[in-house]
Amino acid sequence: METYPFSFQNILFTKNVKRESGTDWAFYEPGTENVFPLSFSKTQAKGARQLMPGQIILLFQKVDRIPGIAKRTYLTHLVTPVDTRLHYNEEVPHKFKWERKVLVIARAEPRTSIFTYPADLSFRTPNRGKVVSIHYLNEQKTLDQIQRQIWEMFRDNFNPNIAKYLSNVPVSNEDLNDLFTVMEGKERKIVKEHLSRERNPIIIGLAKAEAFRKGNGRIRCECCEFDFVNQYGDHGLEFIECHHIVPISKGGERPTSTKDLAMVCSNCHRMLHRKNQNGDYHSLLSLKVLVQENRSKRA
Repeated sequence: METYPFSFQNILFTKNVKRESGTDWAFYEPGTENVFPLSFSKTQAKGARQLMPGQIILLFQKVDRIPGIAKRTYLTHLVTPVDTRLHYNEEVPHKFKWERKVLVIARAEPRTSIFTYPADLSFRTPNRGKVVSIHYLNEQKTLDQIQRQIWEMFRDNFNPNIAKYLSNVPVSNEDLNDLFTVMEGKERKIVKEHLSRERNPIIIGLAKAEAFRKGNGRIRCECCEFDFVNQYGDHGLEFIECHHIVPISKGGERPTSTKDLAMVCSNCHRMLHRKNQNGDYHSLLSLKVLVQENRSKRA
């Protein structure tokens, strides 16, 4: 799990997805293992629209009318949006016609395996299907404590297909036209008490997917033209690193789209993040020129 692109700090919201008045389970149907449309009513649409890729939503459901199932509030999914659009689906027969496409970060298996009690995590406030901050689950606990607790609850249920999905995200025509943007760069404190800059794993996955699709499953480094498939054969398929053209550490929180990211090999990526003799960093173009100049000298 060392390369897993999410952490407990991404868990920010919770939502009730009670199905059929507690007589059925939501989002356990075949085909919902990795991606599914998360439903919202008209009154819930405002909060749904504000969700961003990379933000994790805890889904819970109260199942109290299924024979043989204990009447409890079950924590069933951790999900994150895969795009920025709120879809209206007029074909569904119920009132929850607004949808956000979400990626399954974790799903409880068996579905009754993760639950809690009101004295520990209370779901009384977020019980009407709206997106609610998780700090309401226990106002006596810190956000960090709640996030870590939820993450630990799901530790044996993480989706093993996350990395594969992020390297092959189904990119829509709108995304390919660079209409997809996410907010990145927000400062956050981490365990070692220093500041890091948030990077959004969804936008990076989309950028890679777009590049691989355009290159028919392979792509050359934008600085040195290194091709992982030429060097490593099938072992190099669908591998490349993603570089922010404008460093994420500069300028604070900002919108990022796929056009703001470059595909580079591991060596060039390290060189882009290494200061030059002037005490500054190479741009994508200046490093490319440097590579070409050194090749000319060797020729």
